[in-house]
Amino acid sequence: MSRLETELPEGFGVFVTEKIKPLFDAFKSTRASSFAQITKFGTIGGIAGALAGFILFMVKPDIWPASLALFFVSAGIGMIPGFMKLSKAKNSFSQSHISAIANFLQLDHQPSGFEPVQFEKFVELGLIAKGDRRSFSNLVSGIHDDTSFSIYHANIEEKRTRITTDSKGNTRTETYWVTVFNGQLLHSPYPRKFACTTIIARDQGWFNFKSRFGKSMKPMGLASPKFEKLFEVYTTDQVEGRFLVDPAFMTRLLELENNNKQRQTTAAFFEQGVFVTLQGGQEYFGQLDDKATALSLATQTVTAFQRVFHFLNALKGNH
Repeated sequence: MSRLETELPEGFGVFVTEKIKPLFDAFKSTRASSFAQITKFGTIGGIAGALAGFILFMVKPDIWPASLALFFVSAGIGMIPGFMKLSKAKNSFSQSHISAIANFLQLDHQPSGFEPVQFEKFVELGLIAKGDRRSFSNLVSGIHDDTSFSIYHANIEEKRTRITTDSKGNTRTETYWVTVFNGQLLHSPYPRKFACTTIIARDQGWFNFKSRFGKSMKPMGLASPKFEKLFEVYTTDQVEGRFLVDPAFMTRLLELENNNKQRQTTAAFFEQGVFVTLQGGQEYFGQLDDKATALSLATQTVTAFQRVFHFLNALKGNH
């Protein structure tokens, strides 16, 4: 890793103690009470369901599966309020945590209710699907070292249908939702002029010939075997494309996804801007798991922002 990524900002330790730890301690307290509620009312619901199931079994022994189901259903219903409380606490902590760190880094944070930055351009470029149902959260924007940027979470779903057949041969059409994108969208104006459109897509091996990008652009060879193993680049101008996708850009783009093995990036240069998608869930800014601490979460989040800053620096030719 580069020096930029490994050095934490000045005052980081004090910031974590004063700002993040109180938030994390409050979350841990709510989490503990939520689990206690889940256990208590899940047990009460299970006992009530078991009694009801026993009575039903005594009256109609032949429908014993329904008696057994009453236990699980009642226990599950009893757990719902606790799980809802836990989910609300996680969401509240996540937003407060990101907001505090954004403020520490002198950035702006909008949890929700914002206009998704350049979303239609991401769709136009084919980096993401428009979908039928979309939600956006945690917009962080600002200026780092004279370079403006925005990054936010997007969850995009498509409505699909399927035909199912029951045991009697009756068919029906079901509607269901499929998540087609869940991750972050990063946009920044490019500081140097260019006229081409260049797409950095995931390499699909033998299926690259089917790529929609190849219909209007030509594939571009890459000097980096590591980068070429993961990506396929298409451009409307081979000379400009090589100028844009230089070794520093390739290295920094890979760094954006290196903090998560499940994450996949794509990118594009278009209309004087750079567009990057970070597919792979919402936990780009700190993973809230059982082993997390206030310090580990804050470190993960600040390091993720530093990777973004490092990437932005490469756009200006700072290697």
